[in-house]
Amino acid sequence: MIIFQIFLNLGRAENGQICSDGELADQCVLACEFDLMTCKSECDSNNCENLCFDAFSECNAGCPCGRDCPLGCQDCDHPLCTSDLSETNILVVPDPLSESYLTTGDGATISDVNISSPNDNVYMTKHALVQDKLHIFGGTNDGKQISRLEECSFMELPHRLSQNFNQMHSVMSIFQGNEALICFGGREDQYACEVFTGSGVHGFHTSTYTHAYGGLAYYKGYPTTVGSAFPADGNKVETLNLAGWKRLPDFPKYINSHNLIGLKNGDLLTIGGIDSSTSSDLSEIWRLSNDVWSLAGNLLNPIHMSSSIYIDKQIYVFAGRILSSGNMRSNQRIEMTEEENIERVTVFGEHNVNFYFPILYHAQKDFCLVN
Repeated sequence: MIIFQIFLNLGRAENGQICSDGELADQCVLACEFDLMTCKSECDSNNCENLCFDAFSECNAGCPCGRDCPLGCQDCDHPLCTSDLSETNILVVPDPLSESYLTTGDGATISDVNISSPNDNVYMTKHALVQDKLHIFGGTNDGKQISRLEECSFMELPHRLSQNFNQMHSVMSIFQGNEALICFGGREDQYACEVFTGSGVHGFHTSTYTHAYGGLAYYKGYPTTVGSAFPADGNKVETLNLAGWKRLPDFPKYINSHNLIGLKNGDLLTIGGIDSSTSSDLSEIWRLSNDVWSLAGNLLNPIHMSSSIYIDKQIYVFAGRILSSGNMRSNQRIEMTEEENIERVTVFGEHNVNFYFPILYHAQKDFCLVN
């Protein structure tokens, strides 16, 4: 770690100037460090490792406060400077509700918010936007509930789910955000799916495999799920069209409790999760593209039962649970290129305790702030 601090300090001392963007510099150097470790792990010669260190030096030089950007973000075209993350505001609602907060995309500003629920029914719920309103579905306290965030309070709707979706279910917005798909993990039927239209609930196609904690997101424009907490189905992948569920190529591992993110180009990412075969947290980010799975990158710290939101080429991953006491519950930002390849991963915050699938909402900067 000493070598990385030396690089950083040299950059900050360049030309005797004082750099005011030290926090961004730290994030950047941490990402460079991770790239170096990844590069070295793939080497089998000293020459290869030397090339890795050369790449690290160039990476560090381009960071805010580095050789090429001695004044920080002033006249610096580094992505950390050119994307105004401070203008992005994300509402994070865990259980208990009293721990809810609003954070900027760079993690520099965290504000307390006041979110309430008459029945305190957010534990293990899953969320989706329906007609531009934040909704939550199911959960341990009431597996059939549908509630909507009105101003700063979740208000239960008269509509009810048919199944008890207590905790292992998944939810996503469908039909241009006008409806929500709720699937899997039903107490009565692990294969069941239902659709909430905004004014009612109806059943939909049942899956071929169980997908408890398997997630839902778009792949090639169709709702898709990956893995299951039930070992026999832990690598099964299915996608849904109007005719029903269709099997896709198996996932390379037996996985559950990960996040799924559908990209604008039609690809699908899995983020973190649990490897059922080893009962260990995952840091891996996998990509499904043209029906082929490939390893796309890694988080800086493993996590599962987290929640993710994709905003302006940034995937924000908010920590859920960890199995290893030696790991941090880090909130991590995956920065994507215009082509939607992973450019870097940075840590922008952390949770001190386990939050299971925290509710996320892209909000205004003054949303429900505590007076």
